[in-house]
Amino acid sequence: MSFRYPTDGAAPPCPECGRALARLDPKFSAPPRRAVAQWAKVAFLIEHGFDFRRVYERDGDVLRSVDYPATLAAARCFAELSLVYADGTPVRRRV
Repeated sequence: MSFRYPTDGAAPPCPECGRALARLDPKFSAPPRRAVAQWAKVAFLIEHGFDFRRVYERDGDVLRSVDYPATLAAARCFAELSLVYADGTPVRRRV
């Protein structure tokens, strides 16, 4: 089973804990296992509806690309922004 390619149906289970895996953008690069602070940031963003696809901020009629935050503190502010994906659909908040 490959975790890098989409599957049909429900998300596959994690091979370590058995919980459903989060569906993230194929370009997502996981931080090293020992980078606890970075994993906390990733978990926070996933819990707030981000799947690590490219996100944009509306500036009038223009979409301006926004980089994902580097820290958990910055992620808290980032989650409050009104962001959209390239097709214009808003990021779905799960909070």
